[in-house]
Amino acid sequence: MTARTVATAEVISFDLVPAGPEPLPTFLAGQYVSVAVDLPGGGRQARQYSLSRAPGAGSLRITVRRVPGPAGAPAGAVSSHLHDQVKVGDILDVSPPTGDVTLATGADPLVLISAGIGVTPMIAMLGHTARLQPERPVVAVHADRSPDHHALRSEMLEMGALLRDFRLHTWYESGVGRPAGIGTATGTGATAGAGGSRGESRHSGTVDLDAVPLPDGARAYLCGPLPFLRDARAGLLRRGVPAQRIRYEVFGPDLWAGSPT
Repeated sequence: MTARTVATAEVISFDLVPAGPEPLPTFLAGQYVSVAVDLPGGGRQARQYSLSRAPGAGSLRITVRRVPGPAGAPAGAVSSHLHDQVKVGDILDVSPPTGDVTLATGADPLVLISAGIGVTPMIAMLGHTARLQPERPVVAVHADRSPDHHALRSEMLEMGALLRDFRLHTWYESGVGRPAGIGTATGTGATAGAGGSRGESRHSGTVDLDAVPLPDGARAYLCGPLPFLRDARAGLLRRGVPAQRIRYEVFGPDLWAGSPT
């Protein structure tokens, strides 16, 4: 591990490179890796983390939210270990990148919808698009508890500034009018809303996709908790986005497999 960067009070990014002479593995924006750690007491556990930076940066990056324990229970074992124990120079057991939910080729407009730490693969997809297809229209939609909890927001705006047509729509449960203090102007002429940066519209409450202008022929990518994915997918279908143009990553049984509606 070559670097660790605090993104929010409960989110840290870790930069990873091979420990030996092997080259950095190739990967596609949207893929993830498994990280296995040896925990105190002799247990060994693995978790999957999306790669939160586009290919071409010279390293892999994962961005890890410390998982809180419900009702006083212990916090997530692996995320807590990474936050509390792993330091620069340590060696981690990381799988090769994998995952099928990656950017489709072509110039179709993109709609990137995320909640919480689900923003991580969207950052990789946005960075890849900004570098290789800056003319491709992108609409990003993100939900979080507050601006202070919104990880990688400034990065998203910086990459959005490289695109010809980019809009970010954020929904916060609280603090929507508070300036985030980390925003940068985007390359669009959109007006800031409720404390947001240019190119960003900020809203209070839960995501309302009916309030988001969706470009014709868009491809949508979703990442977040399962209830959020269910609502976002239903909203896109209601807006006329075909099921085959909606991609999402489910770690575990896919409850929608074989059911386009």
